[in-house]
Amino acid sequence: MKAKTFCKRQIWSRPNCCKAFLLFILCIILGNYLKAQQTSYSALHIIGLFHNANKQRTTDSLLNKLQSIGPDIILSEMDTTSNMFRGDFTLRNPPWWYQLAVKLHLSKKMIPEHAVLYSYRQINKDIHIFPFDISIPKRRKYVRKNKKFEASLVKALNRANEKGEIPEQFHETFKTYVSLNNYLFNLSTYGYSFINRPEVTDSLRILMQVEYSFMPELIETIPRLMSFWERYEKEMKYWQHRNEVMVKNIRYFADKHPGKKMVVLTGLLHKYILLDLLIEDAQLGGKMNVKE
Repeated sequence: MKAKTFCKRQIWSRPNCCKAFLLFILCIILGNYLKAQQTSYSALHIIGLFHNANKQRTTDSLLNKLQSIGPDIILSEMDTTSNMFRGDFTLRNPPWWYQLAVKLHLSKKMIPEHAVLYSYRQINKDIHIFPFDISIPKRRKYVRKNKKFEASLVKALNRANEKGEIPEQFHETFKTYVSLNNYLFNLSTYGYSFINRPEVTDSLRILMQVEYSFMPELIETIPRLMSFWERYEKEMKYWQHRNEVMVKNIRYFADKHPGKKMVVLTGLLHKYILLDLLIEDAQLGGKMNVKE
């Protein structure tokens, strides 16, 4: 009669059981650590803007874009010297007299990027809203003066072109520069989704690269433009400094609120440089997942 064959069962010794248990515990700890590291990264969305409204760029359309993202934190291109924010970076309510004046059509409505902060706060009471721009005392006056300077420079540049004063070696670059500026002007007629496409960001990056490499030499070469140089150089350096401060402030809020979903509302020409600097920061170890 054949003997029955039984399946052999592996008997673990006590030392082996302890090793396996310890390995199991270490795997759990490592998994939790990696999960915590992943969730501590802030997801950062940058929305480029024109600082005005049109039929496509309304408070409601911007609100829809914010709702599709569902941020925990919104960073606005303002500073604590503005009437909208207190010294502790918290958002003020509009004064009663302003709300009344708007209802009576005695005052202009807020531009969408400002009005949407209050609209979104009504939907999400837990939202945190902070300013992230460099402090610019008398911001409106600064913007007006800057626009006036830019308009004068453009007028002089066009006049120089009409008079044939632009040297031949600059002709092709000048055509590219004019074409890209016209592209930027045409963008102002579109809505938020269109102007935030990656190809738009790439085109504006090229525009600013052309300007930085082309305009300084052109201004120093053409007598008609030489009087603009001192102010132009000052504004160019300030623009770079301002963007670096913006990035520093964004990083501050990301570090202070790890793992949160953040939206940055900023002027369209700031977007590409903020993206570039923040992506570089993330590659160097910064805890942000940067998205367009």
